Amino acid sequence: MKKIQKNERGIALVVALLILLIISLLAAGLMVTTTTEIRIAGNQLRDLQSLSVAEAGINEITQRMSLDETDQFYIGDVTPRRPRWATKIFLSSDTSGWSGDTIHRRSVQIVNSVSPLLLYSNKSRTDGSPNNVLIVHYKTKLDSIYFFNSSNNSQFCADANYSGPYYPVLVVEACGRVGNAQRRLYVEVTKRPVSVNSQAGIASGTNINATGNLSVCGHNHRDVFPIETNVKVGHDQGAARGCYDFPSDSGHIPILPDSHLFTTSPPPDAECTNVGCMPGITTTVGHTINSSGSYEYHGNPDSISGGLTECYDIWKVLGYNTEDEMNLNSGIVWTEHPGGTVSSGTLAGFIRVTDNNLKLTGGTNHHGVIWVRKTAAGPANVKLELQSVSFRGLLYSDDDLQLTSNAKVLGGLVAKGKFTATIQPASGGAEIFYSKKAIEKEVQKGLGAFIVLSWREVEQ
Repeated sequence: MKKIQKNERGIALVVALLILLIISLLAAGLMVTTTTEIRIAGNQLRDLQSLSVAEAGINEITQRMSLDETDQFYIGDVTPRRPRWATKIFLSSDTSGWSGDTIHRRSVQIVNSVSPLLLYSNKSRTDGSPNNVLIVHYKTKLDSIYFFNSSNNSQFCADANYSGPYYPVLVVEACGRVGNAQRRLYVEVTKRPVSVNSQAGIASGTNINATGNLSVCGHNHRDVFPIETNVKVGHDQGAARGCYDFPSDSGHIPILPDSHLFTTSPPPDAECTNVGCMPGITTTVGHTINSSGSYEYHGNPDSISGGLTECYDIWKVLGYNTEDEMNLNSGIVWTEHPGGTVSSGTLAGFIRVTDNNLKLTGGTNHHGVIWVRKTAAGPANVKLELQSVSFRGLLYSDDDLQLTSNAKVLGGLVAKGKFTATIQPASGGAEIFYSKKAIEKEVQKGLGAFIVLSWREVEQ
């Protein structure tokens, strides 16, 4: 056995200390690497989260623009359009008010002074960089506004008063912030194009029996016409609450640059046709309108017995060639309703009742698209009835339609009519105001009112 020399004593301790030092250095390096990677991962996470926060700001804008104009959270331009209009959203509760063509509103996150969870705007007009403010405005060129032509997917400039079938292009800008990370988005959106093929204020595929007090106006009305108030079909200039001369010009869509005036031209009138006016009430060939009692029909023309070669199926009214195309390609999701009597609450969206009657009553307000559907295996006939209610949108019955006792509709009604469509107003009568925009608006809301045209990230 080898004898350990004096100068070799303690070598094991030295070697052990060296190994321990090396291990410590490796561990320290690993800790530094791990800490750096955690920091990088945290930064990347915050970076991704800030992008999601910016997208949440975009969603607040588009959802609020999709609301009814009467909703407290609605944002949008007024009529007529103003090219410099903008709405800024802040994360505090004391910013409401106009500044020139810009309106300042609080975020929907601010409820009872609760602090916002998602930072996609500044807290006030004087807080932070102006580039961080959540804002929506028109895409403009000088004093012209860009519109989106959905038929060829292109944009074009036009005067702010353009009244054609295409919608303005809106720009939404949002900056999402999480910690020290922030991402800024520039998104162009427009209202979802829909193709509504209306035929009249009331269209029927069979005979119409109108008794009692029935008033129908087939002139195209604005979608903001306040049918829930005491408005009436009335075409005498200066008539109180009549749709022809309604205050704030919210009745008939105007024939620019003039108001929607009567002409001496025989119907159909070209100017009325240009703004989308329809017959007040009409039937298919071989069928008649049998009116008794007090009735008032207006439109382009007022009424036509046998004026239609075809009463459109609901899919054709909504712009599709077949039921399969509507069901498979449209994005429409029908809510199946059992039918019966609805005397409370609100029906909204795409509502379908199959092989049963539906009666809306009780002074309620409803909106959307309601389809009372009849199948070959169903009962002999089905009926859609309105009694003392108001409705915005499209009412469609495969069979019978009955209006009684102070029913008010802004939009359109169709009775496909395998049996006689009975329009039988009792006390108070029924008031029907045709509005293509009201139908389109309800369809848009059901499908998602806005579509994204472009999406890009911009430098801070």
